[in-house]
Amino acid sequence: MNRRDFLRRAFAAGGIAALAGFGLSPRAIADFVRGSGGSAVSTLGHDPGTTPGSTGTAVGSFARFVAGANFSAVSLSAYFTASSRSWIGGVYADDAGEPGARLAVTSTGTTVANAWNCLALTASLSIVSGTPYFIGWLADSGTSIGYGYTAGTNTRWSCSDTYPTLSDPFNGASTTARELGVFISSEGC
Repeated sequence: MNRRDFLRRAFAAGGIAALAGFGLSPRAIADFVRGSGGSAVSTLGHDPGTTPGSTGTAVGSFARFVAGANFSAVSLSAYFTASSRSWIGGVYADDAGEPGARLAVTSTGTTVANAWNCLALTASLSIVSGTPYFIGWLADSGTSIGYGYTAGTNTRWSCSDTYPTLSDPFNGASTTARELGVFISSEGC
């Protein structure tokens, strides 16, 4: 199991502390997450939940998360329930509780159904502890795209952009009370 799969399993299990139930000692968990480079893998985001959702065509979905640590993000992962769809990921700054300036984008990719889909950021992004960020994705203009979420207070912001371009600043205002399965990480895909 590589570190990315380990982190996905941790998300699904309810966090790294829940992995103790798998018979792993706290030291073994810390050593594995730290990896050979000696630094821990940092993430910011949310697990996918079990409720399937879908967007219209050429609609992006972004959710607000507050960073708990400083780190350099190099990849973005999203959980999709539909396959063979083109997508691009992005990160926006918080502007008075709404998505504002675009901070980072990913390369483009094609979704794999019922799985985490990972794309590299085109440039690393310095994440600052205590700072809110909007993380999400934009699908192509084909059919709607399926994704995983849980109902909650972390509002999903929608945008209508022309794939594969994410507008700067954010272009949208529609919201839904959904916690998206999306995260950025200090580890590559």
